[in-house]
Amino acid sequence: MAAMKRALTPLLAWLALALCLATALFCALRLQTATAHNRMMVDGSLLKRVSLPDSPRLHYAAGWWYERAQLPRQALTYYAQADADAAADPALAARARFALGNLYFARGLRAADIASGGSHVLALAQLQLAREAYRATLQLDPQLREARYNLELLERLSPERRVQGWSRRESRLQLDEAEQHGWAGMQETPMRGLP
Repeated sequence: MAAMKRALTPLLAWLALALCLATALFCALRLQTATAHNRMMVDGSLLKRVSLPDSPRLHYAAGWWYERAQLPRQALTYYAQADADAAADPALAARARFALGNLYFARGLRAADIASGGSHVLALAQLQLAREAYRATLQLDPQLREARYNLELLERLSPERRVQGWSRRESRLQLDEAEQHGWAGMQETPMRGLP
């Protein structure tokens, strides 16, 4: 029995060493692939491929690249795809929804500028999409302070919220105390998630 234990000990040590080497090789290959994707994302060559590998992280990265390249339509497409594909990674899905909210918020603010040819209706639609994206983000990650801050900023800047709480009484405008909206009084909507 003791001789058998002595014979198995080196064999188990070699098996453990082989398992460690295989794990290290696997991790090194994943790191090399991620590094190559990052390098290709920075220079934009990954986006020139016919199709991206089916990875939510790569879709998020493509959305990020298009957003930085001032191509919001493509960025929205990739962020939405990253959100849809990231069911297994709620942190990535929350970041994708947050990025969608930021893009919709920026588009809504640009559309609200009537002097530059904007449309009030388009601005309201974009801001509503941003609001729903931020709320969906906070459902996935309630600790994401940036999403909470942007949602509260949106509530304060939103054109349709500027006139809420005011009612016409005796041919003059006055604030109805029960209808105030602001930092602590944001109303909930029955709609949840992105359209």
